[in-house]
Amino acid sequence: MLGQNCVYSRSVSPRVAGAILCHTGRQAAGVLAGLMSRGVAVPDRTMLAAASDSEHTRHSRPAISAVVLHASEMTLALLDLLQARIAGEPSAGPVLTTARFRIRASSRRTDANT
Repeated sequence: MLGQNCVYSRSVSPRVAGAILCHTGRQAAGVLAGLMSRGVAVPDRTMLAAASDSEHTRHSRPAISAVVLHASEMTLALLDLLQARIAGEPSAGPVLTTARFRIRASSRRTDANT
């Protein structure tokens, strides 16, 4: 796993990040495996999240926090930009769409573990 190998190679010193944000759920699952194999407690020592939700984030133990993108909203915005471009109109951007940060066990610290 790429994430696991990356964390393993970068965490040979006692300095481990307090929080890690991965691009994909698969990378985050690999990072989680790497942290746990080195004895780093998640979320007690290091919190973990992914910039996109996936089966990897939802089914990891602990489950990994993730950004949930609204694909239909993004698609409509993209199509509006594409249609404007095809019509020779300037693109009006950036277009902001909504997203939600789903907090799961990998970044949920309690008073007892902070």
